[in-house]
Order: sequence, then C-alpha cells, then structure tokens
Amino acid sequence: MGDTDIFDYKGAIRDIEKTIAALQPARKVLLVDDDVADVTLILKKLENFNVEVTVVHTGEEAQNIMAKVKFDLVMFDLVMPGMDGLELIMKTTGLNPGTRFALITGYPSSHKVDAVLKQGAVMLAKPLDDHALEVIVPRKIKAV
Repeated sequence: MGDTDIFDYKGAIRDIEKTIAALQPARKVLLVDDDVADVTLILKKLENFNVEVTVVHTGEEAQNIMAKVKFDLVMFDLVMPGMDGLELIMKTTGLNPGTRFALITGYPSSHKVDAVLKQGAVMLAKPLDDHALEVIVPRKIKAV
C-alpha cells in the first residue's frame, strides 16, 4: 500500500464475517419435494443431523415461505408439478442472500441439472446417503 492508501478495516471485517458465515454448516433447512415417500426418507436421514427442517411440496410454496423466512439451505427436487427445481432456484436465489441450494434428484444427467448447477447449487443424487449430507449439514453430537 502506498502512503495515501487507507485500509478499510470495517470492510475487511465484514468480508471475513461473510466468509465465516458461508463456511458454517446449515442449521435451518427448507426441503422442497412433491413426493411424500422421498420427503419421509429424507427427513429420516436428517434426524441424524443437527438441523431444523421445514417441508413444502411445491416450488410456489417454497417461494412464498422464502419471502418471509431466512433459510441456510434449500434442498429441492428437480421434477415437480408447476414450478420445477430450475425455475425455483432462478426465482429464489435473491430472496435470502447467503442461502445455499442443494438439488436432490434421481435424474443426475440432464440439461436442467446442468442449468441448476450453473446457478450455484450442489447436486446430491437420490437416494441420499449420510456421507453426501455431511458435506452440507452438521451431524448431531452424540453423548458418550
């Protein structure tokens, strides 16, 4: 830095806080899936993790709740009636800055999956396993 440059300490602290927040595991999760059986299985898996889960069954419901509630992570299906997963992520990415998105799909190779991933989502293939979930949500601490 030159003699006339002034370092923006407050800006640097804000940047550091944003980075730390982005690295924190998700605690508040929105699960968007129209298939009741898939929702049941995913909820059963998430019991092993330290998260609060809200379930909706349509993209429209997700968009409405995200306008009111901040979620750390939105886990969503690709194929749903009405608003599909691609449309969902395109309409909601700006609603909750910092919210991460995880596409959960049984159709991992399609042009829509590619489009969703280009929007910044990660993809988890169905059926979900604990190892895939550990990447995005914190495990419960077990008493010894």
